[in-house]
Amino acid sequence: MNQLSEKIESIFPLSPTQAGMLYHAISSPGAATYIGQHRLRLIDVDERALRNAWQLVSDRHSALRTAYVWEGLSQSVQLVHAQLEIHIEEVDFSGGEEQLAEFCEAERNTEFEFDQSPPSRIKLLRLSESESEMLWTRHHLMVDGWSAHLVLRELGDAYTSVIQNTPWQPPMVDGFSSYIAWLQQQDVTRSQQYWQTMLGAARTMCDLEGIRSSNRGMHHSAQIEHVLSNEFSVQLRTGCREAGLTLSALMHGAWSAVLASFNNDSTLVFGSTVSGRPVGLSNADSIVGNFINTLPVQINTQTNASVTDFLKSLQLQVASSSEHSHIPHSDIIKNASLEPGAPLFESIVVFMNYPKLDGSSSKLGITQHYYKEHSHYPVAVLIVPEDAIKIILIHDTGVVEPFKAQGLVHMFEQNLSRLLNTLEQPAQTFFNHARTHSSTLPIKDLSVTPENVVSLLRRSLDRHPQAIAINDGNSTLTYSELSNAAGNLAQRLHDNGVVPGDRVLIKMPRTIEGLVAIWAVLFAGATYVPCNSKENVTRLRELQEATGARCLIADEEPANFPDALVFRRADTSRCSFPPVIADMGALAYIIFTSGSTGNAKQVPVSHSNLAHSLAARLQYYEKSPQVYALLSPLAFDSSVAGIFWMAATAGELLLVNESEVLEPKKLVSKLETHNADTMLCLPSVYSAVLTAWPKLSEHALQLVIVAGEACPTSVLTEHQSTFPAATLVNEYGPTEASVWCAAQRFKPGDPVDQSSEYLSIGHAIPGVALSVRNEHGVVPAGAVGQLTVSGPTVVSSVLDSGARYSTGDLVEERHDGSLLFRGRIDQQVKIRGHRVDPSDIEASLRKHQNVGDCAVLAIRQNNEISRLDIEKALNLLSPVEANQLLYFVENYDAPT
Repeated sequence: MNQLSEKIESIFPLSPTQAGMLYHAISSPGAATYIGQHRLRLIDVDERALRNAWQLVSDRHSALRTAYVWEGLSQSVQLVHAQLEIHIEEVDFSGGEEQLAEFCEAERNTEFEFDQSPPSRIKLLRLSESESEMLWTRHHLMVDGWSAHLVLRELGDAYTSVIQNTPWQPPMVDGFSSYIAWLQQQDVTRSQQYWQTMLGAARTMCDLEGIRSSNRGMHHSAQIEHVLSNEFSVQLRTGCREAGLTLSALMHGAWSAVLASFNNDSTLVFGSTVSGRPVGLSNADSIVGNFINTLPVQINTQTNASVTDFLKSLQLQVASSSEHSHIPHSDIIKNASLEPGAPLFESIVVFMNYPKLDGSSSKLGITQHYYKEHSHYPVAVLIVPEDAIKIILIHDTGVVEPFKAQGLVHMFEQNLSRLLNTLEQPAQTFFNHARTHSSTLPIKDLSVTPENVVSLLRRSLDRHPQAIAINDGNSTLTYSELSNAAGNLAQRLHDNGVVPGDRVLIKMPRTIEGLVAIWAVLFAGATYVPCNSKENVTRLRELQEATGARCLIADEEPANFPDALVFRRADTSRCSFPPVIADMGALAYIIFTSGSTGNAKQVPVSHSNLAHSLAARLQYYEKSPQVYALLSPLAFDSSVAGIFWMAATAGELLLVNESEVLEPKKLVSKLETHNADTMLCLPSVYSAVLTAWPKLSEHALQLVIVAGEACPTSVLTEHQSTFPAATLVNEYGPTEASVWCAAQRFKPGDPVDQSSEYLSIGHAIPGVALSVRNEHGVVPAGAVGQLTVSGPTVVSSVLDSGARYSTGDLVEERHDGSLLFRGRIDQQVKIRGHRVDPSDIEASLRKHQNVGDCAVLAIRQNNEISRLDIEKALNLLSPVEANQLLYFVENYDAPT
């Protein structure tokens, strides 16, 4: 304070709202939070008269002469200068509208030095000989919206007086210090009791969680302005007047319905910014300063009240809360049951019922008034009740992306119309209707006729009997040899009592014999059940009991398993066994996945499911591979894609053994040696391949398919660098949807969206319908929901009453209709592409006689197990007096 040369008129504390704003400004330098900017387009303005008018207004209102000091003080204070000369910077501006907008944005992003002078800057931009634009950039710490409009209206009056050379003699007005004095006299205890009653039992939540962006490093403020038609604005005002409602209540109700659209909970909390000008303070509406506060509004979408009564209660709640708006925001949220640091709400509604800037009696010549500001909250909905009501939505692009923000504005307008048409209906019905959305995800018809895979193999045999069907790098089988080998093994199965409809376990690695075994089972009209090639006898017995399998095909004799058929070498001699063409409703294979009961879950896939999945693949990939590298174990459902795709197109299936998959250099060598043009693998495996691939190699894959886990964006970047002429496809699909249900194609040269950590999983494959839902139904585009699949590729046993399968995966629909993976609704994770449910492991561990309770956590690779991890696990344990065990799943990659 000793450095200030100006005479100080008064010193007093900050209001609670001001203290919060100053904290945000100091703690987040460069964010330009709470900096607002008024742009006024003026005609034939006199710069000298404008300066004098500003001086008159500044002399009248102490808030316009206030600096804010905190260094070395126990409490921040505001210092009011007795005299302060107004400075207006005049700029000759010759740029166009785009350059003008950039200039104004740069000015608005320039911070203030609060302790040196009032946080206010005025610039006059000369656009032409007659036209100018005045920029008033100011911080909310100094004035709120009502005060700013009051200042601008008085500025017009003062300017008129200066131009006409007449005295400007407005009525006397109190300074902002009178409000601070009023605050210090209030009963804080009474207001705290009010908020405790209102919020104490409330279930609070982050109201934007369902639409939160997954973008990385994209935080900046953006603004959308939408003007309602004059006719609709009149309808809204008339409807409110006839129902005894305020327009503000209608706006709050419309926003509550927007939030309900992408939130499951029936209780929602959002913010409402109130004027804060107390009735008990004399001439409060004439005082310039910062009175506002943003208060929680709590709604229940399952209320039995009518829409009209719901809106009236909302109106009453906001009015009642306003009477208790003078206590610190931190004191308000203390009464809510929140985790430390969690916000009570993330979106706010501001009804800007400010004094009008009527330029008809002013000589200032205002032709346009444009306002813009940053908000501390991720989303702020500003309502400007002009003749044509204006909706301004300010949003943090790092939380809500622009296309989602546009959707919010559209939904907001829709809900305003719905409210008018449902005033006498139950509010619960209105909210349920507001949550009803039609899926916007496109559906593509399946144009390829689905056929039994055995029929397709026989067709390839007829057309290309000598083409290579399977190649393990050392040996090959032609289509003729494959048919004979499968027929001969099918004959053995038949001789061992296998009949159409039986299940047959296959415990084989991905070898030529393993592939022959699969075809042999299908030739016999039976269902193949692939097992991990390293399964022990106990587990095999469990699988046999679960499936009712007739026998087991294995490459070696398992001990104590009499129903085993040992198959070590394919017999390609001429065969007369007639392959069975199974009914489309018969099962083709059964894949086991992790479950939550302690037992593996079996997924029975019919020939119809498989045929439709394959037909979709033939349609989606117009060009068939010549040499397809199979990296997936036979017990892994992605193996199905390559096995039957190649059989249907007479392509060559190149088998890659386990050791080659685990050693990228060996894998690369095999791909190059055998001219593989297509491969499907985990993104993590492909990343290792890209690292190992010779950068100067002329051989190039034509198509790479990644599947089985979320694919990092970095993989696409590296792919384009290594194989600039190759296409990358990110496939997605649960086992229950017959391998795949969505895909995203990235052609050579396609731009890489670095804003997302993972690649999009794309759109629905032909013949399949996707939708994004929560418990209320389809969610709007941009909202996070559970992905559901329907169509002929989905196994019938998992369909719900709506003939849909809920995947458990959370996704959001992007602006182009593609889908982005956003996590899981449960604890399920992917371990090297395998679906693992920690509760499955927990159930198994609890079977041990010495384990009373346990908890399983997945820990990312190379991450140390932290104290928080252990505490999280311990919190999962039930309070039993028995041995407790923590089990950590290592080498965990991103969950899908």
